Amino acid sequence: MEARNAVRAHISYDVDLIKVSLGHNVTATELTAVVDEAHRRQLWVAVHAIEAVIDGGADSIEHGNGMTNAQLKQFRDKGIFLDLTPTFYKAVDRTSRAIVMTSAI
Repeated sequence: MEARNAVRAHISYDVDLIKVSLGHNVTATELTAVVDEAHRRQLWVAVHAIEAVIDGGADSIEHGNGMTNAQLKQFRDKGIFLDLTPTFYKAVDRTSRAIVMTSAI
């Protein structure tokens, strides 16, 4: 219920999308509630956590650091958008490049 209420609170500010950071132990069930509530209002949901996006039904993943080929295939199969916004820190190989295409939602 708290997840749905959070979406409703943000909707009251006339937002264009709901963006979720899952660094605070948000479960797939809670993410599903966020997605359901946002989609009922025709809002896009973007998330900062790979597995939760796949399991929770979000519309996009932000950055995609550390994604595996299997996860990329799941994204493509489910039509989940991947925002390849670069995030640089020491653990990232800045020389590697990838292009991923998904179907439009």
